[in-house]
Amino acid sequence: MKKKGLLTLCACMLLASAYAQPFKQVGGENNLQLLFTPWGNSPISLNNGIYYRKFNATGTSAWRIGFSIASTSSTDVLVQAADTFPTAPTSNYPLEIDKGFYSITTGINPQADEVHKTFSFSIRPGYEMHLTGTDRLSPYWGAELVFSKSSDKRETDDISEGNYTAVYYDTTTVNPIVSAPYTVYTLNQKGGSTTFGINLIAGFDFYFTKNLSLGGELNFGYSTTNYSDLETEYVKPTTTEVSNLNPTTFITTTTVTNTNTVTSAPDQKQGSSNGFGPNVIGQIKLGWLF
Repeated sequence: MKKKGLLTLCACMLLASAYAQPFKQVGGENNLQLLFTPWGNSPISLNNGIYYRKFNATGTSAWRIGFSIASTSSTDVLVQAADTFPTAPTSNYPLEIDKGFYSITTGINPQADEVHKTFSFSIRPGYEMHLTGTDRLSPYWGAELVFSKSSDKRETDDISEGNYTAVYYDTTTVNPIVSAPYTVYTLNQKGGSTTFGINLIAGFDFYFTKNLSLGGELNFGYSTTNYSDLETEYVKPTTTEVSNLNPTTFITTTTVTNTNTVTSAPDQKQGSSNGFGPNVIGQIKLGWLF
């Protein structure tokens, strides 16, 4: 009986000791927080962002750094093969296009696509002061710096008459036919932005079990965003004509040459923007203390 009583007492002491262990930080811990949107398309992902915190020896303050990265890529079909001209044949027979004084023979029209790619990156170093709160609740306030960068790129296919050469005579009424298969030119468009800012922060962590917490945060701050110049390209046609008069027959022969090149257009200025006021992080923070 004494042994059973002793064992029961030891078990009670262990349970009491386990229950007495703190739910939240007491000093020196590391903390990872994952931002997630439970009702979004990607509830938990690195695109939403993560935070790392290092608490001081007493658990009353912490250095922190936030990080997020996101990338998207999509492809849209702008023109289906062979549908550039409604009267285009469905077979591989050539299609004649009247250009006035000569005709161009082409094959089946190619497909044209548009590829859209985006990339964004942000980093947020900061410092927190934690208030007493309760055994499970750790409210805090502090400040953070904000730096983010984004890019936006489009690759758009442009279907155009390729390079060709036509020769015609001033005495014939029949348009000569030249080979000029359609060519797909890929035109690039690039843009992006860079943001700097500073925020005052206030939030809380609620530890629903030991070392695991849920929290939210409110920011109030200033940011400035500079948009990079928009870079675009276009298809530039260059046409030359060379005429030769035959001194014997007095017939003029004219050679027409068309050359297409992808050329950069002048950059377009995109300006900048500034913002000041409150903003709420639209995600819940899931934290792990270790």
